[in-house]
Amino acid sequence: MYKQIPLQSNEVHYIKNVLGMIFRAFTIFNDLLIISKPYLLLITILALYSLAHPTETYSQNIQDQHPIGLSIQPAIAIIDIEAGEEVRGRIGVGKTIPDPVPIFTEVMEYSPPSTDLSIYSIELWDASDWVELDKTPIIIDGDDIKYQEFNVSVPIEVEPGTYFCTILFQPVMPSDFYLPESARVVPYIGSLLVVNVLGEESSKIPPEIKEFRYVDSNSELKQYFDTALTNNDSFYQEISGVVAIRSILGKEIAEIKVPITRLLPGETESLELVASSKIRPGLYTAQMDLISDRGINSSSIFFISIGDNLDPAVMFITFVAIVTSLIILLSKYTTSRHRKTRKHKKS
Repeated sequence: MYKQIPLQSNEVHYIKNVLGMIFRAFTIFNDLLIISKPYLLLITILALYSLAHPTETYSQNIQDQHPIGLSIQPAIAIIDIEAGEEVRGRIGVGKTIPDPVPIFTEVMEYSPPSTDLSIYSIELWDASDWVELDKTPIIIDGDDIKYQEFNVSVPIEVEPGTYFCTILFQPVMPSDFYLPESARVVPYIGSLLVVNVLGEESSKIPPEIKEFRYVDSNSELKQYFDTALTNNDSFYQEISGVVAIRSILGKEIAEIKVPITRLLPGETESLELVASSKIRPGLYTAQMDLISDRGINSSSIFFISIGDNLDPAVMFITFVAIVTSLIILLSKYTTSRHRKTRKHKKS
């Protein structure tokens, strides 16, 4: 026989509270269920519709779509012509999509950035009026390259100099090329047409070296030359060159090639010429020689390389080497002056 133990009053009160809380929670849940029945029905309908009519996502459309792209050759077309003459040229164009696509061409005005337009008169800046091309669209099949031919006719009154315009290529995609949810990106690509009008001109102006200094950056662990080149001529210039690094005794220890730099009239280009190998601590000379069809220009500097090792012993040896180099340089200069003085006295 089990003996029944009566519950205390506080235990009875606790059980009543728990049961009351459960009942209230059930009542609130039931009320929410009644209120949300229409929305649950709508959500169910949408879910069933999406299962019956599946659609691809935006990212899938982009992946399934063929990539679009055009290529042109050359990117910069240079025409040398005399005022009053007519010259014929052509630009090749290709594509990266497999289907045949018509490509339309258009001649547009070109406004070069960061140039000094005071070299030109405003009336003669736009050369797009001088260019005539066939308006028939170019049809490219497969990986073929087709050529857009054009004629350039320069009026007789045009002054010698370089003038610019852009030949723009625009593909027209078929209506079924794009999927409904895909982004419709149409590539435009242009070739810069450089028209050099020849004739009786003033003296040729070689490229100017506006800045040429050595930078020994321990924080970046590299040694380089900061340079700035400017085209002060009225003609377009393609500039190349070399920087020769020599010891104070004249021995060449390194050479840095200046990459081919294309400068419009009045344009300035900044270059960072990095030494391919470490320059040991010491005193050196660097000479930059620039070459273009408008002339040659050079600039020389003395510089001190401290290297990437700041050990006190290395710094002391570097200091001694620099002082010795300066003494040798001064001795050579003094000897040369004495020789010139003696020759002058004998004469």
